[in-house]
Amino acid sequence: MSHGLRLLLAFCLLATSDRALGQEAEDVALHAKVLDVMTRRCSPCHAPPSDDTKAMKKWAMSHDLAATLELEDMIEPGDPEVSDVYLLVFDGDMPPPDWEGGMCTADELEAVRSWIERGAWLPPAPEVVEDEGVTKVDEPTETTGPIRSPWRSWLGKLHPAVVHFPIGLLLAAVLADLLVARAAARFCLWAGALGGAGASALGWIAGETQRASDLLELHRWVGIATCVLALITALIYSRCTRDDQSPGKARWLLFGLALLVSATGHFGGELSWGEGYLDPPFGK
Repeated sequence: MSHGLRLLLAFCLLATSDRALGQEAEDVALHAKVLDVMTRRCSPCHAPPSDDTKAMKKWAMSHDLAATLELEDMIEPGDPEVSDVYLLVFDGDMPPPDWEGGMCTADELEAVRSWIERGAWLPPAPEVVEDEGVTKVDEPTETTGPIRSPWRSWLGKLHPAVVHFPIGLLLAAVLADLLVARAAARFCLWAGALGGAGASALGWIAGETQRASDLLELHRWVGIATCVLALITALIYSRCTRDDQSPGKARWLLFGLALLVSATGHFGGELSWGEGYLDPPFGK
């Protein structure tokens, strides 16, 4: 090999090495910046000590990027457009506009996008250390539980979309009865009761991604009670109005059902948006 060829080969190897070192330095810097963003912007709500009821409960440790990568749909390395972490920030949903810490800056958003687009680089795992014949490794980061079936996760996400139909139908049944439209009231009752049963099943699945709380349990069981009362009311109301007669005392079941539907929906709203989500913004 000629001297000139050797110099050219050495130059190429040096350039490649410098490029690799430069890329690694960028990855380290991006990782540090994203970790800082997650810690300052996300951890106040999305961390075990938080009692924020509107936080995404499946994301129990937002500043643990390795654990976040294990969660379905949260981060898709190489594709920020399908990563929930990026999309929630990009859409302005997280941090919420009314959060005292403020929303993410354009620079922070770009850091999150770049980090995911470059493959969501993480520091190498700690090396295994052997001491007196005993192999020691760092304890793995605790995750939120076993990986769920993607179909089960998908079904849970349908709950918010499906639940509004039975709510509207059951409330419409009350209006139809007041307008003496018995057949319409019966239809709305049965459609709402059966649809409510399906929505409750989807809601139970969706609740598996939530951190256990008294509000979650209240929403679950009041929702179940609403479904049971809806089926009972549909049955009794249909019998009482079979010949287009007045529902009599069954009307009280209708009114009670309307109250229970409203309460269930309110608790669901608090789970999604936080306590006091309907408070008018007086003085803000």
